[in-house]
Amino acid sequence: MASVSGQLRDCLRGSATLLDALDAIGRWRSFVILAATFLVFAIVMAVLMSLSTYVGMRLGAGLGSFLGLLSGLIGLFVMLAGTNAAGVMLWDETKGLPPRSVADALAFALFTTHRLIAIGLIEGLLFLAYLIALCLMLFACKIPWLGPLLYAVVFPVGAVVTGLIVFTLLYVAFPLALPAIWNGAGVLSTLSILSAIARQRLVSTVISELLLGLMVAVLTALIGGIVMIGLSATGSLSLLILSIGGGEGGMGLISGLMGLMMSGGMGGGGSGYAVALGFGMGVLLLCAFLLPALVSLKGIGAIYLSVTEGMSFADAEARFKSGIENIAARASQVRERALDTPAPPAPVAPVQRQCPACNGGLAADDAFCQHCGHRVA
Repeated sequence: MASVSGQLRDCLRGSATLLDALDAIGRWRSFVILAATFLVFAIVMAVLMSLSTYVGMRLGAGLGSFLGLLSGLIGLFVMLAGTNAAGVMLWDETKGLPPRSVADALAFALFTTHRLIAIGLIEGLLFLAYLIALCLMLFACKIPWLGPLLYAVVFPVGAVVTGLIVFTLLYVAFPLALPAIWNGAGVLSTLSILSAIARQRLVSTVISELLLGLMVAVLTALIGGIVMIGLSATGSLSLLILSIGGGEGGMGLISGLMGLMMSGGMGGGGSGYAVALGFGMGVLLLCAFLLPALVSLKGIGAIYLSVTEGMSFADAEARFKSGIENIAARASQVRERALDTPAPPAPVAPVQRQCPACNGGLAADDAFCQHCGHRVA
């Protein structure tokens, strides 16, 4: 495992490659895929949520809530698939490969998005298992006399481990799972790769992603400034030429634009201007959001290539699979022991004695029949 200073030096030397992520701004095919993803997501969610609300009102709140949850899952799949398709096209460029077509990128996304969902579920379950274990240790700290001594160890260790796990999830597990899958890794292979990165190069990964976040924040501020300046100038001229709010002193740009969007006058043409204004502002906001998102996707791919350079994942994958097999074997042993545990013997009903002369019932200690007096013992 490389030292922290060595990781920082490697990170700073490789940080220049993050600037190449800015080239994603001109990749119009990825932009179109991502924009179409948001459009499809908005339409699907509007239709499905309206349907779930209608069903909830007509057939019951329980069924409506179930359809609402199903709608959210479908919307999540649409977002992940579209992001996956746009990202894999940028990944080809990052690796220097011939860019695949839009159809190939969408097909790849449809057949690999389930891996992202599975990885997210596994990581969530592992984090939940850790929280349960931490809670059990904290409950053990309630033991009289011994509890404070135990808490003096559990608290600092738990704080450090929890912080490392959260940083690993935020900066390794969630973002770097995407380029690992773009590179062709399966679910178990991706988990083993992510665990190896977290053990060996967590510091450099965190620093690289912080630098990427800073670059994306600056880019977002720059695009936002351009949009706001253009909106202010063009909106003011639009209000002046279209005579909306021009005669009302004190009406600002925002209130004038809102008046334009809500106006139905202007000789019957106000609604057309309102639709045009809404469409234009939607396009501006979409561009202001999608362009930094494309840069983030390409930057994550560049970080993955940088932190995995020179790393061998064969041993890590073998250890990870061995650990999974050991857990499965122990679970199987526990299940077999539970199934092999002999059931407690059923109580044997006592044999009812009868008198041989009159067939009357006899008690266990009767020497003579209580019905006919016949000697039975």
